[in-house]
Amino acid sequence: MSVWGPGPIENDDAADWVSELEEEPSLMALQEPISEVADPAHVGELYITDCCEAVAAAELLTQLLGKPATEPILDNEAYSVLSDLIEGQAPSTIKKYLTQAMTAVRRVLNDEENSELWQYWEESQSGPSAWETTMLDLLNRLQELSENQK
Repeated sequence: MSVWGPGPIENDDAADWVSELEEEPSLMALQEPISEVADPAHVGELYITDCCEAVAAAELLTQLLGKPATEPILDNEAYSVLSDLIEGQAPSTIKKYLTQAMTAVRRVLNDEENSELWQYWEESQSGPSAWETTMLDLLNRLQELSENQK
C-alpha cells in the first residue's frame, strides 16, 4: 500500500475502492467495507486494505449525509446516484449505517493488536498523531449525524 497522507482516502487502497464505487455506485458497495470491519464475528487481524476501505466508506457516508471534512470523494455522477439512494432510506436504516461506521472506525483506530492501519501509522516516521486526529474527527462527525437521526 502506498500512503501519501493521513486522510481517509489518502492511500492506494482507498483510492482503488473509490474508483470501483464510481464504476458501479450502490449502497451495498458503500456498506460492504464498513460491515466487514464492524462485524462482531470478525475477530483477529484487520487487514490494511479492509481498514482503508472502511474508513473511506465512513468518510463518504458523512459526505452523503452533509458532514464532509474533505473535498468530494466521488465524481458527480456516482455521488448523485448514491445521494439519491441514501435519501430513499428510512431514518432507522441510516442510523444503522452510522452505527456500523462508528464501530468500524473505532476498531481501526483502537485495536492496536489487530488493526494493520493502526500499526502502519504507529511505525511511520510521522507517527500516528495526524492520522489519529483525522480518525477522531471522522468519529465525531459520524456521532453528530447519528444523534440527529430520529
